[in-house]
Amino acid sequence: MTLAAVAAATLAACGGGGGGSTTSTTSSAPATSTASTSTYLDGTAAYGAPLAQAKVTITDVNGKTVTVTASDAGSYKADVTGLKAPLLVTATAASGDAVRVYHALLASDITAGSTGHANVTQLTDAIVSLASSDGSTPGEFASADKLKSLDPARLQKAQDLVKTIVKDVATALGATGYDPVTATFTADGTSSADKLLDMVKLTIDQSGVTLRIVGVSASTSADGAASSTVATVKDATAAAPAALPAPTVTDGITAFDPWVASVNKCLALPAAQRVSTDTSGAPTAFLGDCAKISGFTANYLHNGYTLLQYWGKQLHNVIPDGAVMGRPEVLGFFKTDAGDDTAIVRFTYSSPKGGGSYVDTAHKLSGVWALEGNQRKYDAGISIRMARSTDLSTNPFTPANGPDAGKNVGWFNAYSPRIHLTFNQSGPNGAAVYAVRVKGPGLPANGIVLARSSSCGTGDYLATYSNDGTLPTTPAAGTTVMPLPTSATSNRYTLGVAQNGSAYTGTDFYNEWRGRNADGTPSTSRSNMIAPSPGVDLSTIPLLARYVFEVFKAGSSTPADTFAVRAVTKPVSAAFAAKLPWAEPTANALEYVKPTNTALAAALDSAALSWTVPADGAPVGTAYLYGTGYDGSIARRMQADTSVAALGDTSLTVQATAERDGNGQTCGYAKIPSFTATSGSREIGLRQPMVDGLVMQTVTQHLARSPAK
Repeated sequence: MTLAAVAAATLAACGGGGGGSTTSTTSSAPATSTASTSTYLDGTAAYGAPLAQAKVTITDVNGKTVTVTASDAGSYKADVTGLKAPLLVTATAASGDAVRVYHALLASDITAGSTGHANVTQLTDAIVSLASSDGSTPGEFASADKLKSLDPARLQKAQDLVKTIVKDVATALGATGYDPVTATFTADGTSSADKLLDMVKLTIDQSGVTLRIVGVSASTSADGAASSTVATVKDATAAAPAALPAPTVTDGITAFDPWVASVNKCLALPAAQRVSTDTSGAPTAFLGDCAKISGFTANYLHNGYTLLQYWGKQLHNVIPDGAVMGRPEVLGFFKTDAGDDTAIVRFTYSSPKGGGSYVDTAHKLSGVWALEGNQRKYDAGISIRMARSTDLSTNPFTPANGPDAGKNVGWFNAYSPRIHLTFNQSGPNGAAVYAVRVKGPGLPANGIVLARSSSCGTGDYLATYSNDGTLPTTPAAGTTVMPLPTSATSNRYTLGVAQNGSAYTGTDFYNEWRGRNADGTPSTSRSNMIAPSPGVDLSTIPLLARYVFEVFKAGSSTPADTFAVRAVTKPVSAAFAAKLPWAEPTANALEYVKPTNTALAAALDSAALSWTVPADGAPVGTAYLYGTGYDGSIARRMQADTSVAALGDTSLTVQATAERDGNGQTCGYAKIPSFTATSGSREIGLRQPMVDGLVMQTVTQHLARSPAK
């Protein structure tokens, strides 16, 4: 029901309560000194909204650290007496269901007895990234050796580059001469420096650093963000790209302050008192202050759900007691064919149990911004993932044909960027839909076709059918039980595959992973959902890429409806993915994929999964255990999948329950099937949502294979 989004500029500028005080939680603290000779470092941690209560850690060249907690307004002040430059400043804070981590660098010592200044924002993170060895790894300076070898001249060039890129935006907002590191400002929604952070968004990937201004409208029919609104650079010593243009849409800066205030009055109520429900649990009316929320249009519609259906469920069933809605971020402004302004907006909430995020659409009518939902009739969407697969199979792979036929080629550990295409045939207006064709950046020219599947577990989504735009046979008009033309269980298109590590020893990793024809040539099957070698050029997929869905209903092979969906992030390469902070299943969790553990390799009703996450890494949001096998002579498959109870949890229990096929017919089997070294399979999955919208998916699996000869 929600989409992760990017760290972008906001309609409502920074704000929040709290003073400028900080709470020290010092680790490896410097020697105590008198107040008159103490040396301090202060600044603001923000991104277009304050990094409220952020953990701010200052690390010096000798490995000494000081950690303080920022205020609700993102301001911090730390006693850094005795710390020696270079200094790395890292700010970490929860943001909805993800975590933001930004960095700043100081190359020179702070004069003893004085106060230095260093903001920690997406722009200082861009500077640190450009100063890194490859132009895309701001976290590398957490290494003592990297920090010691920092080149001050390179850091200064990186800072000058970022200042040049944003100078026209800064000037237009009244911040001429703006310096991202040293500018003194309050995250209160009114300062020019704060408004600048609202307007400029950061992406770091294999291309290096990309800064994009969101305050310039694009056409709703544009394939992605206009090139003039994007500046990309990877080398700090490179010539600066063209400066970002001045914003043309600035009147929405505080548009949603009343909405946020009214939502938080609603959220102050216990979840059970926000919305009334009928005996089935469906919302029937908003209650109390929840009935007074302003800022929605009368025709609100989100993925086919009305305002009461969608937000009623969120307020009653999803957003927990004690939650607080934060200020929004704009991901992009767009101009409709009628000339109206619209915006893609991301909202996040925090609570004692963690947080969540929502992406919604705002529309400016008669000079007033209001949320109208995405105005889609169907429950559909796009998400971008990077999967890291680890092959723990007992036996290695032996190809039946191809250049390594009959040889032991080892195991498949891989990175694979993916586009997940979702369409819920059991959702609003989906009953008569038998197929959907999707076209857009990174997909085959004729589109990917999704259709109803005969496999259990596909009751709420269409699965992949063809990679060449081919539709299944059209059912007759009035058909109520749709044909099930595929047995696929996936709804993704894989953009490429790259080897991770040295477990594979063959000669053609890509095509062995992707599959071959009977004669050993690379697969030409129209059901193959992995891009032909060497994969899709990821540079051809723009930010805010637009994907067009064609909906086919019984009785016609002509689209009954067409609508567009934008991806809020873009895929990353395997080389970049290797640097991401991946979660790891614990040794206890790995027992579920070991056929030698006879108790856990048997058919299971539930499983207790656990994992670890690197320091400042993205938290795991959901985890699953998937398996295939046999119940007697009947082939079975089951995925037990659930979300963590609270942000930051490192364990959960998944429960197997009866699933449905593509026509909603219940499959009575409700267990993870048993498996052995040579039959069936098991897979543990961990999903980590990132603030930029990317979902990292750790896949650890055991596949059935015969022993190598």
